[in-house]
This record gives sequence, structure tokens and C-alpha cells, in this order.
Amino acid sequence: GLALNSIGTQIGLIIGPLLSGFTLASFGVEINFLIMSIITLISAIFSLLISIKVHKIIKSPQKSICVSFNESWKIIRDKKAVLMLMITATLTELFGFSTLSLMPIIAKEILELGSRGLGIVIATRQTACILGQAFLAKNSDYRHRGVLILIIMGSIGLSLTSLIFSKNLFY
Repeated sequence: GLALNSIGTQIGLIIGPLLSGFTLASFGVEINFLIMSIITLISAIFSLLISIKVHKIIKSPQKSICVSFNESWKIIRDKKAVLMLMITATLTELFGFSTLSLMPIIAKEILELGSRGLGIVIATRQTACILGQAFLAKNSDYRHRGVLILIIMGSIGLSLTSLIFSKNLFY
């Protein structure tokens, strides 16, 4: 279920910017907001159709937030692999994924693209994300997964760095 949700999100992040960019360039801002309103309304209607099954809730003993926090730090401190994963995830999120908010500026100021170009740039970025996820999933039994993840993270960094030297969409 989680993998399908992730794939659905990634596909939405490819199709959405492409359609938005072309719609914005062709018809203007108003039509984009109208389309988003219609899609939101359809989503709300489908959400109302979801049936909810009530299950008996088994309550576990409540721990204080301080106890949970201390237990978490103990796990991170004692297991170096968990510490490395936490550092890796934090750095990737901080330096890699936060750039999505900068994409409009990069597209306009560096690449000199309009809304269509921005849609293409974001869709390309998300396509690379799906390819990376698929590659990791296919090689899940690979012995050196940590090295593989570092290589993929390095490629994210190199591709973002290459944006500095880009003059247009293609090089």
C-alpha cells in the first residue's frame, strides 16, 4: 500500500506540473485555479464514498514524550546504521528536496523558461525520482545497498550543482 501511494504521488508530481505549466501558458492563471477547484471537489466527493470500518482499539500503555524521545536517542546512539540513515535522510531532505521550492526561480532566472519550461523541469525531476526508487526496489537484495544509496544521493547533488552552469533546458 505504501509503495503504491508513493508511486501515485510521484506520478501526480510528474503529470501535475506538466499540465499546469501548459495550461498556465496557454489559458492563464484563472483556468489553472478552476481546474484545481474541480479536481479538489472530485477528490472530496470520492472521500465521502470511502467506508470506514470501526475496529476495537487496543490501548497500549502511554509513555511520556520525554521517555519516547530518550528511547529514540538511545536507538540512534547505539545503532550506527540508524544514525547514518538519519543523517543521510536529513541531508538529502535539506539539500535535495527543498530545491523544489526554488525551481520557479531557477526556471525563470537561470534557465530563462516560462511556465511550460518549469512544468518540464519539475516533471523531469520527479521522473528521476521514480527511476531512482525503481532502481533501489529492483536491487533491494544488493549486498552494498548503503553504497548504492550514497551513489544515488551523490547523483542528486551533481545534478543540482549542474543547474548552476546551465544556460537552457538541455545543457
